[in-house]
Amino acid sequence: MGQISVDVNNGGIMTLVQEKHDGDITLSSHNSEYSISAGELVMLMNYFRNCKSGREISDYIKKAM
Repeated sequence: MGQISVDVNNGGIMTLVQEKHDGDITLSSHNSEYSISAGELVMLMNYFRNCKSGREISDYIKKAM
């Protein structure tokens, strides 16, 4: 169905592939490949949004200014 490909800090490429709507997402980077569910991706995006808004705190995701 769709693919997203982005450069990562180590000079590699991270690719996310989803074969069908609401299906699992396969993440590939360097020598690693694993799958997460669509629901897990939604949870990660909600967590990121909450960190950016200041509702949650992360050592890695900084609050938006």
